[in-house]
Amino acid sequence: MVGEDSLRNCSLREGNFENAELESWDLHSAHLSRANLRDVSLWGTDLSEANLTEADLTDSFLSGAQFDDAILRRSTLTSANLRGTQLPNADLTKANLTNAECSDAQLTHANLTKATLTDASLQNTNLSNSNLERATMIRTDLFDAILPNAKMEGTLFADARVNESTFQNLASEENQKKDRKLRTIFRRLILGPEGRGAYRCAYDPKALKNIAESDNSDYNNPEVRAGGVYLELERLADRNALQKWEGRFFILRQDMQLYKLNRESRYSAALYHSMEKSIFGYGERFSRVIGWSITIILLFALTYLQGGWIRPVKPGGALGPAISSSRLSEGLGVIWESIYYSTLTFTALGFGDFRPTTSIGQFFTIAETALGAVMIALLVFVMGRRASR
Repeated sequence: MVGEDSLRNCSLREGNFENAELESWDLHSAHLSRANLRDVSLWGTDLSEANLTEADLTDSFLSGAQFDDAILRRSTLTSANLRGTQLPNADLTKANLTNAECSDAQLTHANLTKATLTDASLQNTNLSNSNLERATMIRTDLFDAILPNAKMEGTLFADARVNESTFQNLASEENQKKDRKLRTIFRRLILGPEGRGAYRCAYDPKALKNIAESDNSDYNNPEVRAGGVYLELERLADRNALQKWEGRFFILRQDMQLYKLNRESRYSAALYHSMEKSIFGYGERFSRVIGWSITIILLFALTYLQGGWIRPVKPGGALGPAISSSRLSEGLGVIWESIYYSTLTFTALGFGDFRPTTSIGQFFTIAETALGAVMIALLVFVMGRRASR
């Protein structure tokens, strides 16, 4: 057993420390590349800024250790215990963390590009602003993981396990504040859902701040990269039976498609996409179809009221006084008659005891019937889509 000591800035390349107990040691900035640290206990040890490139830490106990700004490129951490370990800004590029216990670890701003995390536990692990591009997360436990602004392009989440909190923790504090702005709420009410802004990924052009799109590859075609991440998160939500989140990521992906169409000046396609978004929320918003249907009925009712083109049919076939705003002095019954006629026309249930008496009245009646047929078809489509999940 080795006692407490300091090896700051020491070069220990390819050293053999297998089964050693190095608890609470000071190894700040030590050079331990290709060192054998299998089954080593490093509890409370300071390895900040240490170089552990290609080091073997298989089965090591690293809980409570400090790896701030450490270099662990291509290191082997198979079955290592990293519970509660501090790894902010650590470089774990191509590191092997298969079956590693990383619960409650701090990996903020860490680089895990192409890292292998198969069967690893990342419960309640803080991965804020980390780089997980092309990392392998097969059967990884991501329950309660904290992932705001993490880069996840090309990340493989095959059979990864997530819960509601995993997706809720995608939200950054800044994006949550933006989501609550009155202007944002009003725009969504009129133009349709854009997806919850709080859950936008690191590549999303609507989440990027003070960054100009230049020749920097990180931000070229950001909507394409963001769309790929949303598709993967959508599939991840589906595999974990989180239908609400599947729908949310689908809307965010569609929002990136609309952004791409506008950026490429494909305005006719963008207009059609915008209509899908506004009218039925890309097939995800039952309430929008109902809302637009009620709006259409009321607008046509107002039109009939202003035009005076519709008349009630009395017993015997005689026509009564026209539905017109000029009769408002008689009471509010004329408003109800206009809404009643508009509803019957919209639902194609027949005109009831009313008849359009002019060409203009007939035109508006045909137009409302056609719109009603389209909206009812969309309502059935949205209901079927949601029921099929």
